[in-house]
Amino acid sequence: MNIITFFNFVKRQVLPTLAFVFAIGFNVSAQVSDEGCTNATACNYDDTANVDDGTCTYAADGFNCNGDCLEGVSVSYTAGAWAYENSFTIVDCDGNVLAEMDSGSDGFLSCVVLPAVYSLILVDSYGDTWNGGTLEVDGIFYDQPTMSSGGASDSYLVVEGVCPVYGCTNPVAVNYDPNANTCANEYDCDCEYAFGCMDESACNYDSTALSQPEGACVYTAASSGASCVDLSVSSTVTHVYNQGGGLPTGVAEGNTVTFNALFEAANWTQISGDDYDDNYGLTAGSNTQWWQATEPVSYTITYSGGYSETGQITKVKVEDGGLEASMYAFEFIEYGYWSPPYWSSQDDEIYFYDGSNEIYEMELVGDIDMSCAASLVDVMSEVPNSEVELTMYWAHWGDWGTYHYDYTTPADQAAVSIEDCLVYGCTNPVATNYNSEANTCANEYDCDCEYAFGCMDE
Repeated sequence: MNIITFFNFVKRQVLPTLAFVFAIGFNVSAQVSDEGCTNATACNYDDTANVDDGTCTYAADGFNCNGDCLEGVSVSYTAGAWAYENSFTIVDCDGNVLAEMDSGSDGFLSCVVLPAVYSLILVDSYGDTWNGGTLEVDGIFYDQPTMSSGGASDSYLVVEGVCPVYGCTNPVAVNYDPNANTCANEYDCDCEYAFGCMDESACNYDSTALSQPEGACVYTAASSGASCVDLSVSSTVTHVYNQGGGLPTGVAEGNTVTFNALFEAANWTQISGDDYDDNYGLTAGSNTQWWQATEPVSYTITYSGGYSETGQITKVKVEDGGLEASMYAFEFIEYGYWSPPYWSSQDDEIYFYDGSNEIYEMELVGDIDMSCAASLVDVMSEVPNSEVELTMYWAHWGDWGTYHYDYTTPADQAAVSIEDCLVYGCTNPVATNYNSEANTCANEYDCDCEYAFGCMDE
């Protein structure tokens, strides 16, 4: 065989044979398998295995692969002799069942979310103990050692806090529960109070009151001695209401508005009426006094913009705001105690009505304590001694009205003046027609006084 024939033999016979052999070798190598667990959710997952050999293991429900609870704590029962006689229950403070096992034959292994306080009740139906059986709760082992023919049980109270007892926790409340430790209502703990004036000699005596804050009582006010006063109140208009489109020309924000009315003591009689409390928190000592005019009283309202009108007043309400405080459960919930109430004096109000229609309103800062006055003139005489922060004219409410909040203006408060009414008559005490209420002489010559001088010796 020459060299050319040899190379042709290798090319056609030897090389294809070698290629076939190598291909078989590689194919055999590719078909070699690695057996193991191929489920990625299994605890023994093998990421190199390509053939599942059925050896996958999984965590019990509620546990991870290390045997730790995903939520709560591990509760497990280990059986002893006669396990079918064993049972247990775990309950919270309200008796709600958190976990239970009816028979040890069923076994128990679970993760249970437990509160700070709970009870374990272990029962043996025959009464000869659990015979070596145990209950493990969060690493602590419990058994049932008591023996009693016909059945026995043992209870364990696990306490890392206290069971909630709902109720009012504030000692000053009328519905205070000394056993309560938890507020069902986080706003005020459902507490109820009975603050008020407890002095029977006061005008606002409250027979239901059980606690009296300082300054809660209102007493009869001292008389001013006046029988007639002319009231004038000037404010600044801070808002105009044009509800019905009938706002008159000459009424605008920034105007000075002046209210005038004359009050005679003899024309006003005290009447009964509502005693509405305008406060929102805890209140004590509020009081209301109503007055009715025998004859309607004329008033004048004048705006510096050029508008004025007259009307009549038939009733007046004097309202003492009393005291107000707040009692919130926040401190008890956060820190375990209640602070005593801090009382603040509330503003007083005077309302002027024509029948049931409110005409004019004054809000006075602080206590003028005139809701128990001997006369309406005494009330009006005291107004200049307070601060009138707010007045309102409502005679045409539904059509138009004005609001005068003087704390938003340079005046800071309304200007109030009181003048004695002009009472004409003889002012000379030695005259036979002397009028003790007169303060003005109609006749500047002799004041219309009459005398009876002469010899009186018979």
